[in-house]
Amino acid sequence: MKPIISVIVTCYNYAPYVAECLTSIAQQTFTDWECLVVDDGSTDDSKSNILPFVENDPRFHYIWQENGNVSSARNNGLNRANGEYVISIDADDKISGNFLSSMLERMEKQPELTLVYPEVHYFGEMKGLWVLPDYSFVDMLGNNMIVVSALHRKKDFERIGGYDVNMKTGSEDWEYWIRLLADNRQVAKEPTAILYYRIKPGSKHVSLLSDQHKRTEMYRYISRKHQSVYNEYFESPLVLHNDLLMREHNYFHHPFRTWYAKILSKLKEKF
Repeated sequence: MKPIISVIVTCYNYAPYVAECLTSIAQQTFTDWECLVVDDGSTDDSKSNILPFVENDPRFHYIWQENGNVSSARNNGLNRANGEYVISIDADDKISGNFLSSMLERMEKQPELTLVYPEVHYFGEMKGLWVLPDYSFVDMLGNNMIVVSALHRKKDFERIGGYDVNMKTGSEDWEYWIRLLADNRQVAKEPTAILYYRIKPGSKHVSLLSDQHKRTEMYRYISRKHQSVYNEYFESPLVLHNDLLMREHNYFHHPFRTWYAKILSKLKEKF
């Protein structure tokens, strides 16, 4: 019998963290799932930390591939997924015990939704709530507001052709969401489901935040690939630029956002 949800865990040299991630999946209150762990050619002890889960629970499956990138690893797992619904989780993150049940309940109560994403908390080097803006497609064209661990249907993954394997430095999930959610698709955040997003030295997210050249190249790639979409929503690059500047000003000058500004400051000091 096919599982309802397929969880794709991508792992590259995450030996210190992967068992914590898989334990959080094994402890879900919702049990009708499969977990495909895609090892993207790890050179550390990741495999030895993954195999005990595979040996002790038939819902876990181990897939090894030559090192490519996170997009190819996610595509590998998603192509093999048997569930109606799919969700990707990085092997250094973890999820709350009600994560799958809450996300699925929201999706099934509102079948018009294309995607449901969770509340996010930082942990590791820093702890706290990651305050994500309310979703709108126009706003997301300027900056991603949906984490990779969002529930959607496998048929939608197939419809858009998966992740772009040319994106190797980060934000591949942002580009994926742009394609997935075009044409006025509906999205909701489920605050009772929590993704715990690990902050650690050397993470891709931190690297992208601190490298202006990488960010510029990533923005250029996405905007050129989706030029027709950006042209539809923004009459000129200057309009978009001014709009984003005003949103950033409002975001960082709102008293509730002080914590997030401090987080960014600490990231710059540490990394």
